[in-house]
Amino acid sequence: MAKLDVNQALKRQANLKERVAQLKSLKTQAVADAQYYSSVGFRTTLATKPEAVAWSPSRTVDEYQRRRAAVARDTEVEQMVAAAADLPSFTGSRSLIPHNVKVALICDALLFDSLDGTAEIRYVTPQNWRETIDWADTLLVASTWRGRFEDWHGTIGANNLLRAEVIPHARGREIPVIFYSKEDPPNYAKFLPVAREADFIVTSDDLKIPEYIAECPQARNVVSTTFGVNPALHNPTGSRRIRDQRVLFAGSWLNHKYPKRQQAARQLFEGILGSGRDLLIVDRNSRLGDERYHFPDQYLPYMGPGIDHDDLMRLQRTVDVHLNLNSVNYSPTMFANRVVELLAMGGLVVSNYSMAVNDLFPEVQIIDNARDVGATLEAVSGEERYRAQVSGIRRAFTEHTAHARMADILGSAGFDVHPAQPRVAVTAPVVTRQLRRLADQQSLPVTVLDHDQLGQRRDEFDVAVTLDPDYAYGPDHIQELVNGFAYTNAQTVTRLGAQRGGTTEHAEAYEFVEHASLDAGRSAVWLDSEAGQRLLADGSVSGAAYAIDPFSVDIAPTESIELATPATDGVERVRAHESVPAMKPGDPELTVIVPVYNNGRFLEHKCFRSLARSSAFDRMEILLIDDGSTDGVTPQIVRNLAQRHPDQVKAYANPRGGSGSASRARNQGLEMASAPFVTYLDPDNEALGDGFANLLDIAKRTGVDFAIGNMLKLSTRRWRVDNTGHLSKHLPVSREGGLSSPADALELINFQPMSIQALVAQTGWLRSIGMHQPLGALGQDSYAFQQMLHGARRIALAGETIHVYYGAVSNSMVNTVGPGFFRKYLPMEQARSEWLKEQGLYQAYCANRARPFLAGWILGKLNRDVALQDLAECRDLVHQLAAFYEIELEEITDDDGHSILAIKEVPDVVTDPGVDIDPNVEIDPDVEIDPNVEIDRPMEDPGTALAEDAERAGP
Repeated sequence: MAKLDVNQALKRQANLKERVAQLKSLKTQAVADAQYYSSVGFRTTLATKPEAVAWSPSRTVDEYQRRRAAVARDTEVEQMVAAAADLPSFTGSRSLIPHNVKVALICDALLFDSLDGTAEIRYVTPQNWRETIDWADTLLVASTWRGRFEDWHGTIGANNLLRAEVIPHARGREIPVIFYSKEDPPNYAKFLPVAREADFIVTSDDLKIPEYIAECPQARNVVSTTFGVNPALHNPTGSRRIRDQRVLFAGSWLNHKYPKRQQAARQLFEGILGSGRDLLIVDRNSRLGDERYHFPDQYLPYMGPGIDHDDLMRLQRTVDVHLNLNSVNYSPTMFANRVVELLAMGGLVVSNYSMAVNDLFPEVQIIDNARDVGATLEAVSGEERYRAQVSGIRRAFTEHTAHARMADILGSAGFDVHPAQPRVAVTAPVVTRQLRRLADQQSLPVTVLDHDQLGQRRDEFDVAVTLDPDYAYGPDHIQELVNGFAYTNAQTVTRLGAQRGGTTEHAEAYEFVEHASLDAGRSAVWLDSEAGQRLLADGSVSGAAYAIDPFSVDIAPTESIELATPATDGVERVRAHESVPAMKPGDPELTVIVPVYNNGRFLEHKCFRSLARSSAFDRMEILLIDDGSTDGVTPQIVRNLAQRHPDQVKAYANPRGGSGSASRARNQGLEMASAPFVTYLDPDNEALGDGFANLLDIAKRTGVDFAIGNMLKLSTRRWRVDNTGHLSKHLPVSREGGLSSPADALELINFQPMSIQALVAQTGWLRSIGMHQPLGALGQDSYAFQQMLHGARRIALAGETIHVYYGAVSNSMVNTVGPGFFRKYLPMEQARSEWLKEQGLYQAYCANRARPFLAGWILGKLNRDVALQDLAECRDLVHQLAAFYEIELEEITDDDGHSILAIKEVPDVVTDPGVDIDPNVEIDPDVEIDPNVEIDRPMEDPGTALAEDAERAGP
């Protein structure tokens, strides 16, 4: 074979690279074509207007622009802008006082608009930087690509004006330099050179703090913050005038990056269109002519032009439902700022998953599958939607104002800042026990004073609220009134509408009004105003005011629902002989047991709302069992849900203080369940699709002990847990249908735990096996499933995903690692080890499960997440856990030189070679629940999924 000279080799290499590039381009085109042909838009046009079908996506920019011009909805958007033009303008904020700090600011236009008015701010330009810094108390440099006026290109360069002169000048004047990266985590490395020159660092991603500390030793403090809303731009005033039912996405498409964002966009768009709703895309890059920002052709009929930012802010106030896309999915603090802005303007937000959005904004409806969009919007409609929108407004202005974010930034450098919340007094002519009780039930801390005391201490308070002892108030009544002062300059904030015996009486809301007399029992007054003087003089409320929603106050309450005491204490095993009475017409078929503890907001917006969209909702008995919440809000939310859904909900409460885990409430629920079938769902999780209804149907039809499906976990990654695949692989098929569960079933599946929230079981059978979860224990789900599978004779499978487990909720017990975390495993492992011995399974468990679980989960948490001051105590607890399974631990040094605890190798301990260990469930030390149940799967293509649904449904 002849040898190639250098030139020939280079030419062949170039040809090869060219051919690879061509193949990649063809692959990209083929994928785009497949998505186009399977899309709802193409199929709908083909079915209704075949003469208008474009038989292939556009291949050139000119062709794309011609198609867009032919079908775009520009006129429609112009009409919407015109309709929104009459909405009220921002009148100022009475409560958000700018921080008394002079800030020299370098940033882009959007961040400047967001922070404008939160302090005394001057924008720094390449021309005015010297005198602006000399004037300032601090220099705040935000991550920016171009600056506010295209004047700060290339800020990261070492020889750039910013790094070469501006920052050194501030240092020379002893003016602290704060660097704020709102681009973390994706652009952390790009802006790191600027961070290295700052005295203080603020990041949008909490997970980057350790890296900044390591890379920027000069920084005196490193903190994280989130995005906030500026009421001058984002407020709900006038938002109830027009409730446009088009579903709006006002964002961009990025063909050149963030492929997961593209996939999520298709999920949402296809879900909206597949549910028969009208999608409207306001494309802010429509005039660029840059194919990197071209939306896929199938969405051209739903697109309008980009519009002026102020016009967009008004238009968004008129639309009921909005779509949001997060490019960053796995940060606890970074999310698309559009989320909180849309909530502040009174919209219902539907979004792809983001760890931060899920944790911080339970009101946002998170979608992982296009099939769930229609049912989600159907369940959150009418008054339920209005309530969700009110909750979103409250969260935005209670926790996420730009004023509060500037306080985070300035506070990180030691500056004094103004509080975001005004000082509130609850007042009445006479302070009674009932008045104090009503005040204590509010989520906002208040001081209770009679009129005379308020007059004497008037300078200590900003707002006075009168509570009527004959009214019933929701926990957020005062907070919502007080928030009105954040986004208006009103002297009085009131409710013209109200609840009357649980029925809503609507009136003007989110509007400025004027009345000769207002109901003091529904109003808040700013004391330093004419309205405040009238209140102090005679207790009256009148004149101009700002009216908010009609919820959170009932002016003619019916008898209040009291939370009943559970029938048992949950300590003892359920009585094995107890059966379920025969059903009568109208009786519930499925009991859903929901253990609740200080997570009422998630219960209302996630768990309960997901149950409400099930076709089996009317056949459910939902047991909300409070384990003794201490936050003051959760019991009221439980009570409110019981009052609004008396046919489905039964509400119970244990003594205040809690038992330490969900076990007690779950045990009590099983004892009290009255339906023939039972399942579980935690407040911060969601049922998916119609999974519970399908499991119920399978269980009824087949007569199995339980029917089980799969689980989706969204946390620091996305996993689909294939329960059914694992069970069908290892358990024998039953002649009666389904799978048999022989005596050695647990050994056959290697003791793999599965979610008890992904199954429906026969209630009488579950009681008969004495299923019990140890009180105060973590990990009880895995033990519960092991009891269930061992006690079952026959089970059935449903190959669908039944529920989503959100594994990164900040108040979740499994995400808080300290001595308490490991201590809660002691009763769990003590109970499990004793039960395994009773059933003759102890040796098999020790040989095949205990060591991997301890290494992958318990030791992973210990060595990675425990603070130094807690390490000794936690190690002692872990030694106790290991002792339950006769496992010895030793201290070793890891690759980084750190001392860690590990399992001591024992040469004669060998895993049973007869056990088939599923390769998909290898121990992953980063997993945050029992690690052996995690299987990484990609999201399915939404167009294909919906097309398959259509084919199954027939013509």
